[in-house]
Amino acid sequence: MPQGLLVMSFMISIMILAFMMEILTLAPQYSTFGTQTFLTGGSNKSFSYCNLSNISNQQSNACVMSNISKFYNKISLSLPFFSTIFYFANWLLIIMLFVSLIYSAFFYDDDVSLIKDIFCF
Repeated sequence: MPQGLLVMSFMISIMILAFMMEILTLAPQYSTFGTQTFLTGGSNKSFSYCNLSNISNQQSNACVMSNISKFYNKISLSLPFFSTIFYFANWLLIIMLFVSLIYSAFFYDDDVSLIKDIFCF
């Protein structure tokens, strides 16, 4: 039985990694910086949300990326093959969802005889 526990823990870790990648795809700004703000310079001193252009232009040292986004960026930049697969897999998922939605909207059959045969109603 320990083999089953080992396989289950491996599968859970893969699911957590996939969920983490999806969160970074769906909400990149929030998952990278959260609600961090920094004080902008100039005559009009105001607070601005952190974004990647502030880090790339070295405008602010106060913006710190989350560890999850650092890990994701390291994987994305060092292994572009997996990033490309992940990108196209997301689009394939979106396309399949729309195709199944359109199919179920126009070709839905109210015949429930198969369900009756399966559940013996």
